[in-house]
Amino acid sequence: KYKALNVLKKLGQETWMLLGDSDFGLHIYRSKRLNLGHKLSDITHDIAKAFNLKCNIILPTNSKIPTQIRIKKKWISFQEYFVKRQCKPKVKKIKYKGISNIEANSEAIKAISGADLIILAPSNPLLSLLPIINIPQIKYSLIRNKKIPKIAVSPLIGGKAIKGPANKIMEEMKLSVNPKGISDFYKEFIDILIIDNEDMKDCNNSNNGNIKFIPTQTLMKTKKDKINLAKFIIDQAKIFMPN
Repeated sequence: KYKALNVLKKLGQETWMLLGDSDFGLHIYRSKRLNLGHKLSDITHDIAKAFNLKCNIILPTNSKIPTQIRIKKKWISFQEYFVKRQCKPKVKKIKYKGISNIEANSEAIKAISGADLIILAPSNPLLSLLPIINIPQIKYSLIRNKKIPKIAVSPLIGGKAIKGPANKIMEEMKLSVNPKGISDFYKEFIDILIIDNEDMKDCNNSNNGNIKFIPTQTLMKTKKDKINLAKFIIDQAKIFMPN
C-alpha cells in the first residue's frame, strides 16, 4: 500500500504526507497533464470519467490558491499545519495567497447563476469554504443571485466541531464559536443557517441580521440521518421560496 512512500523514505525524503500507492498514481497522472499545459478542470473531468463517477464536479478555478497559516512568527502551508504538525500550533492568521487576482471558472459562475438552491455544507469555513467563496467572481455571483435561497449548515454542535480543528482555530483567532460566528463568515449572501438543536440555547435571537437560524438535528451518524437533513434543508428552501 505504501511501497512508493517507503522508497522515498529510504532515499532520505520527507514522508510526513502519508500517500498510498493509488494516490501516487493519481498524482503522477495529474502532474503529467498539468506539465503538458492541460487545464485542471479538464483533468478532473477525465479522472471522474475514468472512475465512473456520475456527479458533475465543477472546480471553482483552474488556478492555485495556497492556504497559508500564521503561527508564532512565520507562515507555513496548510499541509504542514494540518498533516505534519497535526493542527497543534496556535493559529494567528490565515490567508489565501493571491486570491484577489484569481479568475473563476466560467462553469462555476454559470452553475451559481443558474442554480435553484445553493447549500454550503458543514465544512470548516476557514480551511475549506472561504478559499472558494472569497474568489472575487464567486462571491460576486453568490451576492448577485438574490432570487434563490442560499443555505449554510453549521459545522459546530455545542461549540465543537464533529471533526477537524474548526472550533480550535476560531477560538485562537478570537472569533465567536457559535452560530453567530459561523454566520458571520457568510453574512454577505446567505439567508438561512441550519444549526443543531443544541445550539439554539446560545442564540439570544433567532437570527443574525438578515440570516435566520433554524434548528434541527445536524449530527449525521447514519445514511438515514443524512437523508433527513437533506430533506429538511429542501423543505426550508421551499418555505423560503414558496412560489
